[in-house]
Amino acid sequence: MTSTTTRTPAPPQAAGPVPALAVQGLWKVFGPHPDRVPGTGLADLPRVELHARTGNVVAVRDVGFTVAPGEVFVVMGLSGSGKSTLLRCLTRLVEPTAGTLHLAGRDIRAADARELRELRRHRFATVFQHFGLLPHRRVLDNVAYGLEIRGTPRAARHTRAREMLELVGLTGQEDRFPDELSVTEGFGQLAALVFAEATDPARVRDAGLCQYGSGLGRTVRGRRLVWSLPLQRGDVHDDA
Repeated sequence: MTSTTTRTPAPPQAAGPVPALAVQGLWKVFGPHPDRVPGTGLADLPRVELHARTGNVVAVRDVGFTVAPGEVFVVMGLSGSGKSTLLRCLTRLVEPTAGTLHLAGRDIRAADARELRELRRHRFATVFQHFGLLPHRRVLDNVAYGLEIRGTPRAARHTRAREMLELVGLTGQEDRFPDELSVTEGFGQLAALVFAEATDPARVRDAGLCQYGSGLGRTVRGRRLVWSLPLQRGDVHDDA
């Protein structure tokens, strides 16, 4: 795996709207004593030499960027370049080695376990490359799952789930299970999208939409469905 690298730091915050997401000096190093690499001469070693000397691999190297409210921000790169690792660092599904993360001015790296749970229930949503739908639950209950763990009553969460399914043209698929959905027509992919959006999150981390296949592309182009989703709060996409 090669590392995701940018030497452009996140610009200083000027007066005006607070960025939806601000990242500065973000590193993820795998291996023993990873904190010894960022900001030292070890960081400048070639990949093979660094691994030989320390046993470490740098997956994300000194990344900095900001995402404005309403902006769609795309991370592009070759397979294995660290895009998914970067996105998982943003929500601390993978713990960063160094750097700062601020969500609407809130320090994500300083959040404790309770705060992270609340952020993941209310502010973050993730669309994984392999959809992440629960195979033993109907499509309706999959889409409503985030609301369920938030404590939303059954009737209210099912109403919201049906609204989201209607938005992406999946009315009539509510009682199917994930393995019964058509992948070629993009149904599984769209169910995964509304699974993430049903809780009205502040951010959508979208890993590898283009890997979802041509069916979704046809669906999106034909109906403009994905852009009907409320992408209004600053969204980061891994365009793998």
